Amino acid sequence: MRDSREIIDLFESALRRGKRMVIATVVDVTGSAYRRPGAHLLLVDDGSKAGSISAGCLENDILARGDEVFSLSRALLLEYESDEFFGLNYGCDGTIHVLIQPVTGVETSYPAAFKRAQSTGRTFALATVFSSDDEREIGAQILLDENDMFTSSASASVAAAVANAFKFVMSSGASRSLQLEDGNAKVFFEVIKPTPRLAIFGAGEDAVSLISCARSIGMDSLLIDSRLSYLERFRGTEMVHHYDETFEMGAIFDAPDRTAIVIMSHNFELDKRFLATALESNCAYIGVMGSHKRTTKILSEIGSPESAIRIRFPIGLDLGADSPEEIALSICSEILAFFRNGSGKPLSASEGPIHHRVGGKGEEVARSHANSKTSRISTCRYST
Repeated sequence: MRDSREIIDLFESALRRGKRMVIATVVDVTGSAYRRPGAHLLLVDDGSKAGSISAGCLENDILARGDEVFSLSRALLLEYESDEFFGLNYGCDGTIHVLIQPVTGVETSYPAAFKRAQSTGRTFALATVFSSDDEREIGAQILLDENDMFTSSASASVAAAVANAFKFVMSSGASRSLQLEDGNAKVFFEVIKPTPRLAIFGAGEDAVSLISCARSIGMDSLLIDSRLSYLERFRGTEMVHHYDETFEMGAIFDAPDRTAIVIMSHNFELDKRFLATALESNCAYIGVMGSHKRTTKILSEIGSPESAIRIRFPIGLDLGADSPEEIALSICSEILAFFRNGSGKPLSASEGPIHHRVGGKGEEVARSHANSKTSRISTCRYST
């Protein structure tokens, strides 16, 4: 999430300054890799960059190409394979396909698509052709949701095939590579969702640590409290809302399916009012700070004991947290796991791959690029 925020900030800055930009996107991975499909790296010709596609080795190769990448007139497909990279063991033991594209202000570029998702609160699919019998199609992009379709240089037949695959992709909610129905093109479908927003009811001292932790992973935060003196310290730096008789949930929760509510005023009567208000919303995540007994009592007193199934209480993962910073980490970890469908258990307790790998009937995860012209530089292959 933070990568996307930094990419957008750099993209807007570079666009204003008229700088040349390229974006590198991981479109397919076979085996193990540090980053998964959908990881992005934005490079600007003044040397600035945002995002990442590896632990540094792939970035270094792209940067070493110098002005070559900024002179691209169309997309460039790179293939990094094996656990050897220019004679150095980078330890991933996988094959990674990276598509590099020139970036402008067109609405189908990843930065523009992410901005659209943020501003509308809607989820989009960005389809990018990365292998095709017709090399002119490589790099073509289609951005679509249930209501709209925006296309770059994609042909009508590719756009139609992408539209046919849209529901299949969105039903899983996962980014993936697919071979289109006619078999002539392979497309990376990236599901772009609005960044989760954190709504904190209670502007106490520990809200500072929670906001800081949320910001570090790219989440926007807003504060709600009835105590004006508590809100005052945050004015000018954070989004704040005064909780009074005019407060309306709909005014701030424009994307409830991407909103996490945290109730932490440390005042029993206030938390009763805050929780009653939160339960009127259909926000995806509601967590309450405090003991199980305390929250159960709140639910009983507001006449909603059956709502316990909707609430995470006590909030957070069991990290043995004690300080405000550690508690904030515990809360953010649970929220991140919730929105990413993570289990929250130690990875050492998991069997098999640590990342979900898509695949199944009627689907082909792209692994071969035999239709592209390739040449070899050390252990790096690239197509032009």
